[in-house]
Amino acid sequence: MHVLIIPTMYPNTYNPVSNIFFRDQAEALAIKELKIGVLAIVPITIQDIIRVKKIDFGLKIFEEKGVKTFLYQFPVLPKSSYFKQFLRKKIGLYLFKKYIKYWGLPDIIHVHTFVSAITALEIKNKYDVPYVITEHSSSFLRGLQSSYDNKLALISFQNSIANIAVSKQFVDFLSKRFNVNFLYVPNVVDIDYFSKKNNDIRKILDKVIILNVANLNHNKQHRILIESIKKIINTYINVELRIGGSGPEEDNLKQLVKSLNLEEHVKFLGKLSREEVRNEMQKCSLFALTSKVETFGVVLIEAMACGKPVVSTKSGGPESIIIDKKYGELVNDNVEDLSIGIKKIIQNLDKYSSNNIKYYVKQEFSTDAVTQKLIEIYKKGCSIG
Repeated sequence: MHVLIIPTMYPNTYNPVSNIFFRDQAEALAIKELKIGVLAIVPITIQDIIRVKKIDFGLKIFEEKGVKTFLYQFPVLPKSSYFKQFLRKKIGLYLFKKYIKYWGLPDIIHVHTFVSAITALEIKNKYDVPYVITEHSSSFLRGLQSSYDNKLALISFQNSIANIAVSKQFVDFLSKRFNVNFLYVPNVVDIDYFSKKNNDIRKILDKVIILNVANLNHNKQHRILIESIKKIINTYINVELRIGGSGPEEDNLKQLVKSLNLEEHVKFLGKLSREEVRNEMQKCSLFALTSKVETFGVVLIEAMACGKPVVSTKSGGPESIIIDKKYGELVNDNVEDLSIGIKKIIQNLDKYSSNNIKYYVKQEFSTDAVTQKLIEIYKKGCSIG
């Protein structure tokens, strides 16, 4: 079976770990002896160019770990969403014609988010290739979609062979919102990569390390996490919060830490590589995620693959992950409940079974578990299409 994957984002020159779970899923499917291609159309902002200090646009064609990839990077201007979508469709159709000359017509297309379905729908109409769609975007839950986006999403969902959402709560939400059926299939997480023991990691003795890795933006609610640390150190003085990531709220959050006199307890790590994320996860005591809205929660799975208990706000996706208190705590998104949840984990750190946590995520979220579900959907989709 030949499957072409069209994601909204993909690891690229400007951000090698951008939406890396798309690549992980493609590589996991390739292991199953499917013919896997990726057609990634990646918008690059002016901020990306300034940060990396290079201009690298156009098409790159390569094959890695059995995945045949067309990666096209193109510049976009701020507040140009309509034009960006127009370009995405035009570039996508142009690349698809080149792709089938190289590797032939796919049996089915797997689209990640409705934005990429613009291209898939055109391909379906012209080449009679069916598509399935996995929706990831939290913008639906946050009410950030325009009427145009909602119309586009509805058309995309109505014309797909199957619609997938990455958490059970998101399945219910989208099914009711658009009156179409959705299936639950979580994201692939490279469990083996994160569970692999790193002998260079040394735990910091006599200190509880709380780790958070996320973009520093309003949705991730780092403010309540930082303010909860102020409460926690009244009981547990040897606590350190380590925050990995960058974003528009970075200066405000650093100022908050200073105003609360928490410089000795909160450390900003900046943007981390994948290896650095794993190293931080392996040496932390627990992982915390405090999003307002989260359709899945890849970082929770990655931390649990390292055997760590986790605490998360009830934000949509995490409710499908932290299904038992033996894996961590689900809390309301406020400082009081979050601090209580973190304290509960600290009090019971020695009672969490690292092996049980690792086993759970391997059974539910490993490449084998997720790819088997996807292959069944592909087969059914090809027979329907």
